[in-house]
Amino acid sequence: MNVLQRLLTIAIAAMLSGCAGIDCMSVPSYRIGNVQYYEQIDPSGCAAYQAEKETQAYYRERAETQARNGSSYKKYSLGEKYETGGTALIDDVDTGTWRGESVDLKKSRRRAIYWYKEAVKQGGSGADKAREALIRLGKTPPETPPATLVRQGYDAHKRGDNAEAVRLWREAAEKGNATAQYNLGWAYENGRGVEQSDVEAVRWYRQAAEQDYADAQYALGWMYENGRGVERNLDTAIRWYRKADANGNKDAQAALGRLSASIFRY
Repeated sequence: MNVLQRLLTIAIAAMLSGCAGIDCMSVPSYRIGNVQYYEQIDPSGCAAYQAEKETQAYYRERAETQARNGSSYKKYSLGEKYETGGTALIDDVDTGTWRGESVDLKKSRRRAIYWYKEAVKQGGSGADKAREALIRLGKTPPETPPATLVRQGYDAHKRGDNAEAVRLWREAAEKGNATAQYNLGWAYENGRGVEQSDVEAVRWYRQAAEQDYADAQYALGWMYENGRGVERNLDTAIRWYRKADANGNKDAQAALGRLSASIFRY
């Protein structure tokens, strides 16, 4: 019996028993063959009370599920509802749009903190607000995972905010994330969101390349081939191109072919 069938059964039992407001412990619920099953009732109420209780639990679960599968702002918003005891709107399961369903949430500092932390971990539109809320509640916000910082950096770059992209990538790069280190090297090489510097580009490319990040290995080989940020050295360039090629970078394979042809020609 699913949740909705169960709620309907209890509601019908409440009407048939006429026990709303009466101190009762159980009412007829449903029959299978010759066996009558009874629904146990909360001593403080009756079937109608129990039906309402289960309905609230069902919609609260729905609210948490949509927050869990949604954006960081949805997580922050649910945390705020728990903190203040507000009303959470419930989206339709099939369409994802609101069709008038909602649930009144009881204040819960513990649940508010949980959802604020989940918003910070995910990053995005609700992360900063959730971080502020945690500080207000006397809690230390969790660190944003490096992979999330990298994704946020890409989002900032797409909307043209290269300075913010660099800030986010630097934070992730300093935590050892190879993708962020490569992106930071690219930013320095091209002067995007930061003052152009081949030396800094090489420094960050090298850190990512040493973690077997193929694109960084190719980029470092190219810097050595062209004497950008380092003294030109074809042997070192070829060494990094070979590493990149072994890790699946197709540009490195082409570079090795180009350098081989050049060497044999002379």
